[in-house]
Amino acid sequence: MTRAVGRRSIAALIFLFLLVLGLSLCRRGILLSDEGFLLLEALDMLQGKVLYRDMDAFVAPGTWLLMAGVFSIVEPSVLASRLPVLVCFLATFGLAYRIVARLGSPGYGIFCVVLLALASVWAFPFWTFAWYSPFSILFVLLALERLLAWQQSRRTSALLATGLGLGLAFVFKQNYGAYAAAGSVLLVLATRAEEHGPAGRLLRDVLADALRLGAGAACVALPVIGYFVLQGAGAAFVDRLLLHPLEFLARADIPYPSLATLLAAEPLRENTERLTYLAFLPNRLDVAIPVLHELGLVERLHVLLYWLPPLVFTVGSWRGL
Repeated sequence: MTRAVGRRSIAALIFLFLLVLGLSLCRRGILLSDEGFLLLEALDMLQGKVLYRDMDAFVAPGTWLLMAGVFSIVEPSVLASRLPVLVCFLATFGLAYRIVARLGSPGYGIFCVVLLALASVWAFPFWTFAWYSPFSILFVLLALERLLAWQQSRRTSALLATGLGLGLAFVFKQNYGAYAAAGSVLLVLATRAEEHGPAGRLLRDVLADALRLGAGAACVALPVIGYFVLQGAGAAFVDRLLLHPLEFLARADIPYPSLATLLAAEPLRENTERLTYLAFLPNRLDVAIPVLHELGLVERLHVLLYWLPPLVFTVGSWRGL
């Protein structure tokens, strides 16, 4: 009993810390060229305009629909738009903890939460303003958590919930949803293959699992697609979400900064075309602590952070094999 009370107390303290952190970050920062346009278009939707038909965008409509829904309930404001962002922020930490604790231990889960808290400050304001990526990532994590639960239980409901998470991820940002769906299918295939059943049975099981994933995703995707078709924006919906991003990628291939950039006199200033969505923190610290600016320590750390995900994926893949 005492141990359970202690765990609940620690969980309550961590939640309180994350709530204070999330509130602090959500009440600050705005990028008029990004968030400002999104919120303005959400307001235009309340006036009868339809995304893709009357307003240009090439990202899935989830965040626009969410913000328009919020503004239809409460008075439109930047702070009102941050309420669902705060919920997303806290839920992301919760799902990250559940996933890591399931694969490792509660201690590793807490360590993951600490790292995410540090990253959220470093990446400010991109995790805590009205934007599509944080919501899509949240639902990718939801899909992963449910898929891991399915691995343990083989329950159909867990697989349907996985598909639901994938559908939501796609509705908020289509490329994240597509990548997550491909990864989910591969994980299902690998899981079924480990059961060492006959080839025919393996194929039937994988096909049935894929149909369950698709059914869960369709519960979200089909109503959204149907809405835009009924509004006369079906063709524009397909063009802006599926075709235009391919054209955009062909024109905007931004490579990673090389590790040699670390030796440059001004690492980021000499390679700005290679970095997108640079966090506010380097510039703010340069002003507050001049020596950091002179040595370029924060900029060099920023370059290293770009190389952290490939390193993590490489180590994880090697350990998996």
